Amino acid sequence: MRYKLFKTKKKNSLLLDQSSFLYEISESLYYGLSNGLTSIDSEYTKSDLEILRKCGYFPVDSNRFDSSLKSIALTLTHGCNMGCAYCCVGPNGLYKDSRFKKMDPLTALRSIDFLVENTTSRVLRISFFGGEPLMNWDIIIRCLEHSKRFTDKEWIYLLSTNGTLITDEISKTLAEYSVKTVITLDGPPHIHNKQRPFISGKPSFETVIRGIKLLKEYGALLHLKCIYTKDSPLSYDETTKYLHTLGFEDTAITVSFENNCKTDPQMKTLSEKVDLTNAKKDRDYILDGMAHKACGKLFRLVMLLLSGSRGKQQMMCTAGLESVEVSPDGDIYVCHLAEFTQSFKIGSVFTGLNGEFERIKELFTAPLEPCRYCWAYDLCEKPCNLARVEVTKNNSNSRIDQAFCDISMAIIKEAIEVILNMDDDIFKSLIQFCNPSDRQKMIQAYEFRSNLSQFLQHVKPCFILPVRRENTAISFMSIPA
Repeated sequence: MRYKLFKTKKKNSLLLDQSSFLYEISESLYYGLSNGLTSIDSEYTKSDLEILRKCGYFPVDSNRFDSSLKSIALTLTHGCNMGCAYCCVGPNGLYKDSRFKKMDPLTALRSIDFLVENTTSRVLRISFFGGEPLMNWDIIIRCLEHSKRFTDKEWIYLLSTNGTLITDEISKTLAEYSVKTVITLDGPPHIHNKQRPFISGKPSFETVIRGIKLLKEYGALLHLKCIYTKDSPLSYDETTKYLHTLGFEDTAITVSFENNCKTDPQMKTLSEKVDLTNAKKDRDYILDGMAHKACGKLFRLVMLLLSGSRGKQQMMCTAGLESVEVSPDGDIYVCHLAEFTQSFKIGSVFTGLNGEFERIKELFTAPLEPCRYCWAYDLCEKPCNLARVEVTKNNSNSRIDQAFCDISMAIIKEAIEVILNMDDDIFKSLIQFCNPSDRQKMIQAYEFRSNLSQFLQHVKPCFILPVRRENTAISFMSIPA
């Protein structure tokens, strides 16, 4: 069994190869593995591993993917009331020939039924997308009400909106159903209004701010997103600093780069630097008990390592694997950016998935050649699946962006350090981000693992939930002698 060793100032750890399963190891075992000991599974660790196996914390299940769907994105309308300069789906983009097409109630409710019929997962997600989805608000209400009829499912709701149509009624409903609302605000008024005006050309900044304040007033879940472009008159740091002066201290704020920035060498370098800076900020937020401010790659990695999840898809694009997009007509595509591309149309909510679904899934899950044997494969944030197809099509499957690899490795190491320095208070701050029905299980498992560690000398699991979930109930009852 292959592994990767890590050494920090205080502790040593071992990550099983191509997995999210991290173990704290003793100084003597670290020395042995660094100096000729050929396997973690040896006489040296026999007692520890015997206990871990009985409790379900070893070995690792190597299955990467659950084949069932877990998430559906509903494109409620192709219309939008704004004319953003960089929009790839608006009047001059993907939706230019179908601007006013809207999803009807039959299609929306059938989409939810389709998801339930094609999943084995208890926790499901519905994303409301557009265009501007609030232009079809009545359908959102009907979807929320309809989904709650499936009482054996736990629902996560996500709304991506420009924030200009927020009302008291909408804010109250979004708060009532715990809908996480993502609103884009591109910085100070003179920048935001230039990049994100109304379709009439009028400024939208004050309207968006009013919408954000309404959501805050009603206690809705909120995430602010800023799109940084190469034409921005402010530096990245100045833009970020401005957003944090708006008085939304308890709100997650993400500054992302416009897609076209990736082709500009200077902007690409800045983007890479920002990834590392944000990882360090997230690390400090988590260790200081302010996990609600952390929302980047490192945060997702910490949650993955903490749970010991077998769902390694958390660090990669899940389009066409466990999530799909439904067009206003009910056609199913791998994601909204693939809409109107027939080769990525994989069915209809009325007739089901077609034969393309399995082909697409195989195409998207095959690792690029340089990644095939990399120890970090399951923890690395993979590129967009559509971009992956382009890499394969252009016969560049053997090439990889080394800078991307180096940054990914650095962020993974930061996440491991967070896990190794975790105490009870940090765990309590992070547990709030688990699905509500999983929190008690995680708390129970955390207490059990803490007790279990007293019986271990050389190998202690850093993740909470057992690898073999079918043994969970037995594991919680007693520690084997």
